Amino acid sequence: MDVEKNDDFCEKNDEKDEQNYLVEAVKTGNRKKMLVALRDKIAATIEGSESGRDIAALSKQLREVTAELDDIKAQEKAKREKRKAAKKPPSKRDQLRVING
Repeated sequence: MDVEKNDDFCEKNDEKDEQNYLVEAVKTGNRKKMLVALRDKIAATIEGSESGRDIAALSKQLREVTAELDDIKAQEKAKREKRKAAKKPPSKRDQLRVING
């Protein structure tokens, strides 16, 4: 798991934000924001739960959401690397290969 930077942390400022941040994230249509809000909501619910059965089910959902977020992050990283590689000029060695065949 990549732990370089947590750029997808949902910061809630007050109780009203706490109740609405998941709904607002869903309304944006941004899958990553929705998953981040859902992850945070599930984690908060686990923290407040005393039921072993609920904790087990929520923990499973938390793992699934986290896996989806990891997939999205990997896709984003691959896109960034592809764009970066496309901008990079060919090396002298690659240029010689083209000329010499």
